[in-house]
Amino acid sequence: MDDDDAPDTSIVEDSRQVAAPVATSTQSTTIQSTTTQPAVTEPTHLGASVDVPPQKPPRPLTEMQKKVNSLKEMFPSVDLPVIKAVLSASRGDLDPAIHALLGGFG
Repeated sequence: MDDDDAPDTSIVEDSRQVAAPVATSTQSTTIQSTTTQPAVTEPTHLGASVDVPPQKPPRPLTEMQKKVNSLKEMFPSVDLPVIKAVLSASRGDLDPAIHALLGGFG
């Protein structure tokens, strides 16, 4: 087999990527893309992170959410929909809601 008959192992260029010749056990194959890729914004599988934006702080609780949380702490055995319904029926006032919830258990 002459050099003219040997398969062409030169670099083949495509409109999207350039590939190196097939690797042997002592060579490594490198493929380089000629197109631009978007920046990685998540941690990679190696544990390194690239430009990950900081997490947004949680939204502050509304007054009604604070009252629901307070009632849930006072009455942990009462279901959340019941607490919300009682608080709504008491027009958001904690004292009547507490008395209503206590009256239901007494």
